[in-house]
Amino acid sequence: MINLEIQPDQFDKMYMFSLTCESGLGEWGFYADSYCGETPFVFHKEGKNVQVILKNTRFAAEDNSPMGRAVAHSFSDSILGSTKRESQPHPERKSELIDLGAILLTDVPMMAYQLNDVFRIAYRYDAKNSNFGMLKAFDRNIEIETVNHFAAEQPPLPPLLPPGVPPPPSPQPPRNVPDIRSVLFHFRYSISELPGPGVPCTFGRRPRGTAAG
Repeated sequence: MINLEIQPDQFDKMYMFSLTCESGLGEWGFYADSYCGETPFVFHKEGKNVQVILKNTRFAAEDNSPMGRAVAHSFSDSILGSTKRESQPHPERKSELIDLGAILLTDVPMMAYQLNDVFRIAYRYDAKNSNFGMLKAFDRNIEIETVNHFAAEQPPLPPLLPPGVPPPPSPQPPRNVPDIRSVLFHFRYSISELPGPGVPCTFGRRPRGTAAG
């Protein structure tokens, strides 16, 4: 387990979340180093849990204005994930720990859906065989690699047809993997401060078993 330490002033503060698919399949758009996009988000405390909320920036208006309130009520944000707080606030820093894997060792880019759409094979995200790779912390951002396993029980069988009726066209399974029931993707996440003046980002990571306080 990798714990992420969040300072009190980092809750409900806007950060940028970006994703790159560092590995691929070499076909059908699944190529290495494919940029998958970015979106602003906040860490939000809700009871005993911490939510990662992706902010809807398609519609915006000045905060605390009638238009701003109308926009806030008319359009929805999205919850990327939620996890319980793993510690009491640190006695001095007042920071708290969350399980980063509960957020990022999931199918964030909906890769299973994309695989199913292209190959018509019922891939699912296999959290048990997914893990963290390299993690790097800098002053204003952190870089996180995950190794993600997608598994399928078996490819779909062709439909049963009357004799002499040709089968309908169907997608071919992935050609560039040793076993089509198992594919691995490396994702690289970047969590960074938004451009502009401000104090350096002080996100930290702690291994499992490290308690704050």
